[in-house]
Amino acid sequence: MRGARNGFYYGSRLRFAHAFVMGFLFGHGSLQKRFTWAVKMALRHGKILALFAFTYKSVQCILANLRGKASPIHSFIAGIIGAFMLLHFKTDMSINRQVGYYLSARVLEGIFLKLQKEGYLPQVQLNLFDSVYSIVWALVMFLFEFDAKLLNKSLVSSMNFLYKNSDKPLKNYEELIPFDIPSFKIHQ
Repeated sequence: MRGARNGFYYGSRLRFAHAFVMGFLFGHGSLQKRFTWAVKMALRHGKILALFAFTYKSVQCILANLRGKASPIHSFIAGIIGAFMLLHFKTDMSINRQVGYYLSARVLEGIFLKLQKEGYLPQVQLNLFDSVYSIVWALVMFLFEFDAKLLNKSLVSSMNFLYKNSDKPLKNYEELIPFDIPSFKIHQ
């Protein structure tokens, strides 16, 4: 039960901060609507992480009791079942995708580090993050130029704003200012 509580607390706290800032900067509507949206997103994220943590810890305990001792494979099995529960109960897929992508990056880094530690990959002087980071940027830029339809729509929209809109000639110096300048009209 404590895992579910901690999952809800951590997930909602983490998401609220992100959703509040993003809603304030990029949201539409009144501040009250933006705040309400941030609270809803926080509750959704908290619920998802609570469900996963509860399922994961429950399955781990059940498997350890059945075998008489804990095993690392129990974590793997509990992880699959926890993920299945999130999919089965049709939790918010946009949040699930974000968490999945975040975890994928962390898992890949962990696998590389483990392979280096075990001697299957050479220990290189380059920082692993720097190498992976550079490759990811290279791949996303290649895909964007090669066939942008392969990428997420919101990513493509952001990349169009950053890299395609900047190809247009400037109309005036105000376009170089990094925020919108309100226009004032004097009524006579």
